[in-house]
Amino acid sequence: MLMMRQSDPTGCDTWALRIRMHLFAAIAAMVLWSGCAPTAPAKPVAPSVKPPKFSPVLKTLLDENDRQYDADAQMLVADFRSPGYYTRIASGTAVHPTRESLIYALALLQRNAAGDTDRAVAIIRKVVGLQDTNSVSKTYGVWPWLLEEPLVEMESPDLNWADFCGSQIAHMLMEHPGKLPGAMRKSLRHAVRAIRRRNVGPGYTNIAVLGGSVCVVAGELFDDAELLAYGRGRLQGVVRHVQRHGGFSEYNSPPYSKVIIGECERLLHLARDPASRKAAESLRRTCWQDIAASFHPATQQWAGPHSRTSRVYLQPSTVEFLSLRTGEQIRTHPTMTADVARSRYATVPPLDCPSELVSRFQNSVEQPQQVRRVFARQVGSGDYRGYNLAHEKRLSGKCEPFELLDAAETADCLLEDGGRSGRRVSRTVLARWERLRVDGHPHGTKRLPGTLPVRGDAEARRLASHARPFGGRCFSSR
Repeated sequence: MLMMRQSDPTGCDTWALRIRMHLFAAIAAMVLWSGCAPTAPAKPVAPSVKPPKFSPVLKTLLDENDRQYDADAQMLVADFRSPGYYTRIASGTAVHPTRESLIYALALLQRNAAGDTDRAVAIIRKVVGLQDTNSVSKTYGVWPWLLEEPLVEMESPDLNWADFCGSQIAHMLMEHPGKLPGAMRKSLRHAVRAIRRRNVGPGYTNIAVLGGSVCVVAGELFDDAELLAYGRGRLQGVVRHVQRHGGFSEYNSPPYSKVIIGECERLLHLARDPASRKAAESLRRTCWQDIAASFHPATQQWAGPHSRTSRVYLQPSTVEFLSLRTGEQIRTHPTMTADVARSRYATVPPLDCPSELVSRFQNSVEQPQQVRRVFARQVGSGDYRGYNLAHEKRLSGKCEPFELLDAAETADCLLEDGGRSGRRVSRTVLARWERLRVDGHPHGTKRLPGTLPVRGDAEARRLASHARPFGGRCFSSR
């Protein structure tokens, strides 16, 4: 035996080699017998969700965005409409917006025509590169509004952009996992960390819903149970808040209601977690109940009081949003027809308005009807209440106590003349006039952002004189 080992020039034991070969053959047989392939297929990048059917609304969005695409900048370009805060860029300036560019990228992936994927990936790479990825920064995980104005140059960076842009990235990763650059997953992780670090409460209605939905989808995407639980708990917290107070803190707001409904529809399209889906459906239905209680078929307008709104009449995009989901052809007010219906939710499969509420968008009110709602229950200071009184051709609303805050419009009156020339007087103007008349409120001549100016008592009287639908009063009675 010793001689055999010495004569072996490689130094290998022949018997040991044979044993190893037999063991290898046995293991291979066991693998084949068990039905397992020696090289298992790679784990999918993400759970795949089927994109929605190509719709006329999506086609309208793409037709406009195709014309707006700037190939050099690899983003959309459009004239800016400044809200007067967060940014120093003036209205009318040609800008490249981040959120709208991501929405366009998602729409391109859903259309999936020749060249669409390449263009979408180019947009994604460009916008992802604008995100703040410094974990110790105050704006970590956030994007600027515009390519032209980095976060450090904004008057006040909008932290909500982690939520708004994050929702588009999560949507793309769920629907189109095999087409997208790997940097997107890292970008979404930055966004959800920013959302969790900020941790807004349930009273910040639209962002509480939006951020919670992003975390639910990202939790499923990354197979992260803790992140999923956080998002689920946040949505359930908004449900409990609504049940306690009787409605959303950002109550009856046309722009914010679209965000709530649109993001709940997005979650119901993308997420599988039963508890999160239940919370989203509850919030969606609550929002529709508020809209149905406030819609006035004769004027084709959404009655106040509104917590926040930026237009006197419904924007074309809101008219389109409501029409698509109710099946009713709601008319755009003549003064708003020049605006373009830019839908930010054309990429989300719409869900019908609950069937039991559709009639509220169809039938005129024959007898005066008053709707009373509690928007916030407050210990010691009384509940925050909203009222509107509707008649066949007239409508008014108010809140108590009065809320003369920036972007808050607390009372309104709509007058309708043969369905053609509805008139609307600024809700805040009427609220100021009512308090000026009743108790000499000192702010009757102060202009608030986003409202009509009131130049003294005489103009307040003149404006109020156009809105006397019920016994000469601007408001409904208690």
